[in-house]
Amino acid sequence: MGIPFQRKYFFKYVVLDNVLSSEDFEYFNNTFNVEIQPKDKLVSFFSIKVFKDKCIHFNLGENQITKERIMEIHNKYGKTFHTLLSEFCPAKFKLHDYTQYTLNCTGKDYQYPIHDDIPRKLLSTVIYLKPKENIGTIMYPSPEYKLWNGKSASPVEGSLIKWKQNRGFVFSRINQKTWHSYRGDQKNNRLALVINLCTDRVEEVYKIEQSKEFKESITWVN
Repeated sequence: MGIPFQRKYFFKYVVLDNVLSSEDFEYFNNTFNVEIQPKDKLVSFFSIKVFKDKCIHFNLGENQITKERIMEIHNKYGKTFHTLLSEFCPAKFKLHDYTQYTLNCTGKDYQYPIHDDIPRKLLSTVIYLKPKENIGTIMYPSPEYKLWNGKSASPVEGSLIKWKQNRGFVFSRINQKTWHSYRGDQKNNRLALVINLCTDRVEEVYKIEQSKEFKESITWVN
């Protein structure tokens, strides 16, 4: 597939431009109104699981998007992310049980804390939709930490994936390693489509991440 991997901290990641077709990109941008959403909250329009047998489960948003539309999206792009997982982390490839599609509006004054994703997520993808200018995803070498006085502090260093409409940021999480966050730019609410390849076999995820083969595949790159 010739995947253009990049590396930073413990991240091995890919930045893909023009991920969605023009039709799908316009659909999300024109259908979902972010301007009326709270400026200080994270709001999900929908969150949907599509299982390997094509069974669909709505966690929320049944009135926001049809099953037919989400299956159209899944059939069009699901194979691409499936292939990406096989390249990112072959050891976890067999654990893929379902793909989760979530459409999030991040308020302009909202900031999601630094985190490394839950082990259920095998491959994480965020596609930036609108507006034209905002803040993308910020990767960190470490999480927030406690100071001597008990206050929390953030790492002084971070690496930004620049926001660009229809750009996808893709990585495979590593426990206590792939620290990242996102936030609004204090000017406009932001809309992003999140696509996660997930598993229900979390115990096996931990076993893989504790294996010698997996640990030797992790490279620290500045």
